[in-house]
Amino acid sequence: MWLAGPKLVLPDGVLPVGSLRLEGERIAEIRQGQVGEGIPLRGLTLVPGVVDLHTDSLEPELEPRPGVQLAVDMALGIWENRALAAGITTAFVTLSLLGRPAWLAQPRNGLGYGRAVGGAAFPAGSGLEDPRSL
Repeated sequence: MWLAGPKLVLPDGVLPVGSLRLEGERIAEIRQGQVGEGIPLRGLTLVPGVVDLHTDSLEPELEPRPGVQLAVDMALGIWENRALAAGITTAFVTLSLLGRPAWLAQPRNGLGYGRAVGGAAFPAGSGLEDPRSL
């Protein structure tokens, strides 16, 4: 499938008008200019997945209003959808426990959130669950 005519932001430069062919979930080919077939995207810009090196955007999903706590799975789902819609494919999420409501400020809750966000990156007993790194 061709994505035809968008501006392409590439690792080594920008093509003002380019075309990109996908095979499954992989980029198979990139051409300068607009091909005659595929999905017309002239006037749009395609960028690779964005890496967010520091975000505080999870906290409002966990506590959308003072005193209202969402389940971690629900908050993470909402957060992931917002991040993906913005083109963010990798994020280093920060979670402040200082000055937070008692339910969130408990170290065991903070570690639980860190494990949920990081998945296998924060296995119990790994030494990576230091609250200072969350």
